[in-house]
Parts: sequence; C-alpha cells; structure tokens
Amino acid sequence: MQIEEIFSDGIETSKKLLDDTPKLLILAVIAIIPIVNFILLGYFARIIRNGSSDLPPLSDYVGLFIDGLKIFLVLLAYLLIPLILIFAGVWTTVISGGFALTFFAFGVILSLLIALIAAMGIVHMVYTENLVKAFSFGEIIEVIRTAGWGNYIIWILSIWVLSLIISAFSQITPAGWLITAFISPFFTVFVARTAYVIYSIGAGITMD
Repeated sequence: MQIEEIFSDGIETSKKLLDDTPKLLILAVIAIIPIVNFILLGYFARIIRNGSSDLPPLSDYVGLFIDGLKIFLVLLAYLLIPLILIFAGVWTTVISGGFALTFFAFGVILSLLIALIAAMGIVHMVYTENLVKAFSFGEIIEVIRTAGWGNYIIWILSIWVLSLIISAFSQITPAGWLITAFISPFFTVFVARTAYVIYSIGAGITMD
C-alpha cells in the first residue's frame, strides 16, 4: 500500500466524526483539559485495538484514561534523555553559549531518532496489550522494515509537521484554543488509523 492510500484511509476514517456530533464534542472538550486529555490518548489506543475503519464507542472513561497514561509514560521514558539534554542546553545558554547549543542540538536530533522507534513501539504495545512490547526493539524494527522505511519516515514527518501546525493555531489567535480543540479529535483519529494501517502491513495483520 502506498503512503497516499494510507493517508486517504486515515482521512476517510477521521471524517466519520462528522457523523457523530456528540462524540466529536466530547472529545473536543477532553482535548483541552490537562490530565483529562489522557482520555483522548486512550481513544487513540482503542482505535488501534479496534482494527476497523469504523470508530469505536466512547465509553469506559477510566479505561481510556489508564491507556492514555500508559502511552504518556512510555513516551516519557523514550524521550527522557533527549529532554534532559534539551533542558540542559536551554538552562546553560547564558553561561556557556556554544557548549549549551551543542547540548540542545544533540538533544533535538536524538529525540527525532528515538521518535522513529517510539512511535511504532507505542503502537506495538497498544495492539499486543503488553507494556513490555513498547521496548521490544527487534520486533519494532522488523515491523517498520516490513512496512517500508520510506513510507514510515514520510508518515512520521507528516505527523510531526501537522502537530506543529495544530499547536500553532492555539497561539496565533485569541480563539486558537477553540480551533485546536475542534481539530484535535480529527488529528487523533487520523494518526491512530494511519498508524494501525502501517503496523498491520508490517506485522502481517489482515486489515478491515
């Protein structure tokens, strides 16, 4: 499957939110409330486990929150060292400019490299419902290799650019947070569905 087909699948799945206004509004409100927005991450996990282009029900909020918290903690574990380096670079800028810049640059580059594994690691963990699988590097790399590094890297970069654009909306206008709240559910569904499609290709799963 080509990357264009994967993106098209994700767009068509996310558009189904327009047919379920109550679900869209609930997810939009959840998206802008700190900590509570772990539920949106949990819905991301439910879409992957569902394995279907039909959106799963929005229920069992405690379960969704726990799934979202797991994803957050795994992502934090992956990015802890790069974040420390980036923070060290920012914190020491005034004291040692060039050296601080090295810290910062290395942290950013390392975070991008780690994100390549972390993204599919999270999907692997979610689908298998096994926390340890988030760090099964051999299995994760094999899934990516089978799916195709080219498509996977394009997907990662596209998600990164889109996330930056969405974040920018919350900053550029007084009502930016409303725009972000409305877009976030669509973005979450799009990312979850496209991630599942790529994972299913790499893991040899028959896709709905």
